[in-house]
Amino acid sequence: GKHTLCITEGRFKSEKMTESGNISVSVQGVASWQGIEETIGKIRDIHNVFLFFDSDILGKHVLFVQSEKMAEKIRERYPALHLRYAFWSKKYGKGIDDCIIAGNIEKVKLYELSDAIKICNGAFQDVLKKYGITCLQELKQEKVKEFECYLQSLTESRLGLS
Repeated sequence: GKHTLCITEGRFKSEKMTESGNISVSVQGVASWQGIEETIGKIRDIHNVFLFFDSDILGKHVLFVQSEKMAEKIRERYPALHLRYAFWSKKYGKGIDDCIIAGNIEKVKLYELSDAIKICNGAFQDVLKKYGITCLQELKQEKVKEFECYLQSLTESRLGLS
């Protein structure tokens, strides 16, 4: 609605959200969010912010951490805004535009910022333990894809998406 801002990863996703009647802003990748707080400050009368990043963010923890940093920066600058993550299973589409085009918008679930952070970071810590490592840098290169797939599956399960 008019009091909700959707932040997406990429222009086409943002355009798809706008076509659906939302106010939307895109970042050109999860790690390139610097300055988003100034952009938000130019938009009047928003109360909610929904973060619509690609579904593979649940398996790529480095990207999730970047989104978390962005969300914390927004919360710090605008404490009255209500921030939520929007998540869906990767099988319903990589980006929110794919999800909408495929008719899977009802599969998208919203999560309070703190709940999403707790669930996603908890799953990551559990997968680190399963692989017997304390950080991603310890993971052998040939195991990265397997690690990401397992993390994606576990996180989707804990979020009730699969």
